[in-house]
Amino acid sequence: MQILRHVGDECLSTSIQAGNGTSVPGFKPHHYALMQFPESEVWSDEQRLMLRWSRAVIDNTMTDELWADAVKAWGEKMTLRYIQFLGYFWAGGLRNRTLKLTYHISRDAKA
Repeated sequence: MQILRHVGDECLSTSIQAGNGTSVPGFKPHHYALMQFPESEVWSDEQRLMLRWSRAVIDNTMTDELWADAVKAWGEKMTLRYIQFLGYFWAGGLRNRTLKLTYHISRDAKA
């Protein structure tokens, strides 16, 4: 979600939030609203780390300490996979924004 917000993607971000009736297990609407606040009490330690880490990847502000925390929590291979995963959504978000794709519910809505 942080990537999609960063690139301004209207299509994928609302699709993920709506989830066709499902969402990430344990996620509620307020979680999406609080993603810019990793220190909030709603997050587990791992979720808090992911929010801080993904923001550092997006903003190119990774520190050695944050990288070490991520590798300790997820291992080196998974940490690198998460970067690849963020890149996948970054590319998709850029494509959707460039092509001006909108979320299908808003596009197909009847007045």
